[in-house]
Amino acid sequence: MDVPQLINTIRSSRRYEGQIVHVETIPPKEPEFEDMELKSLVSYALSEMGIEKLYTHQAEAIRTVRRGEHLALSTSTASGKSMCYMLPIFETLMEDPIATALYISPLNALVNDQLETFKDFRDLMGLDMNINRFIGTMSSEEKSAVKYGNPRILFTNPEILHLSFLQWKHQWKKFLSNLKYIVLDESHSYSGVMGSNMANLLRRLNRICDHYGSSPQYICCTATIGNPTEHTSALIGRDVTLVNKDGSGSGMQKFIFWNPPLYTKSRSNNFTLRKASFGETVDLFTTFVQSDLQTIVFARARQKVERMYVEAKSRLEQRGVQKTISPYRGGYHGNEREAIEKGLSGGNIAGVISTTALELGIDIGGLDACIMDGFPGTIMSARQQSGRAGRGSQESVVALVADSNALDQYYMRNPTDLFRKECEEAVINVSNRYIQAGHLLCAARELPLSPEDGKYFGS
Repeated sequence: MDVPQLINTIRSSRRYEGQIVHVETIPPKEPEFEDMELKSLVSYALSEMGIEKLYTHQAEAIRTVRRGEHLALSTSTASGKSMCYMLPIFETLMEDPIATALYISPLNALVNDQLETFKDFRDLMGLDMNINRFIGTMSSEEKSAVKYGNPRILFTNPEILHLSFLQWKHQWKKFLSNLKYIVLDESHSYSGVMGSNMANLLRRLNRICDHYGSSPQYICCTATIGNPTEHTSALIGRDVTLVNKDGSGSGMQKFIFWNPPLYTKSRSNNFTLRKASFGETVDLFTTFVQSDLQTIVFARARQKVERMYVEAKSRLEQRGVQKTISPYRGGYHGNEREAIEKGLSGGNIAGVISTTALELGIDIGGLDACIMDGFPGTIMSARQQSGRAGRGSQESVVALVADSNALDQYYMRNPTDLFRKECEEAVINVSNRYIQAGHLLCAARELPLSPEDGKYFGS
């Protein structure tokens, strides 16, 4: 069923009570490609993947990295950001047999996803290169094998960067001494207190790298935010070059604003309430899944995710619909999360109900539909979540199901504001005294402090 037909079917159903207050049509966008000279092995691997040309933003990003400039890449969801750092990293590591690269992500699920992407690309090129991860859930034996196994590319998270790479820097001396690239994925997530801590952590990393004689180049990937250049520069303590002209294509998207109906609480007082978003979201989800649209729901609480899953599964079973759906949230074991991600990308799972854990760039393929159970709080998050729907040039549908709070109802009354307004700015304070004090103690343990360290931490 195509999307306009589905919307008409919903409007003509008996359960429809005028919930659709606006439908915004987002026109399709043609992709823009560019020819680029790459190493023959890299071109061969891309060809094996079915990629003959790069998007314009991918080519511009690679040129920026080749010039030795720190990169801030700010493009839409599913625009192929991983190619922008994977290709130049492999090119450099093939030329320099001792060079290393470090990938840092806020989520272990994203670490695992990118690790597999790099390994698959390495295998296509037939390279013998040690690519591994180093995260907290690994056993002591696994960590030792990675640490002393001469890794060339490592995938980790900020916690392990703090607890292992810096605290036990002497054990990582060879890796850090030859570090050429630091990839900071989903850098927009480092905002506020977390971002201020991350900025100080990266300054400690810069200080250790300078001590070991390496001066790694940063490649930072961010969602569309209001201040990508300023935020990235403040985060890593380096001047950056911005690439934000997105060359990837997309199909037409219908964006539905869905406001649950009012009902009378007490007839004597004529007191009305708006129905909860829960039932409306489950209704839409089961309708989309039943219409053969692979769908993702974003809910704001783990408990709500599980409750929605149980209710949706029950409704589909009552209708005799044989579709596999799944919940997804933090707290699952790594193998459970990976099974769900592969089920989505392979098309075996027809629908998933998730927290914001799937908002970030984990590869789950292009879905047909996205439902947001309540406005996610920022325009940036709304665009990240809606970007999960749409595969290639196919049309997709996104539904924002409103809650009764003032912000949700504002967008129900002013739906076009969601598309006219700029994304929010990410804000950090590197010099926050309370945050920086702890990092200075850590830095003093890593290397004795001297007046010259003002270039990292300020006067």
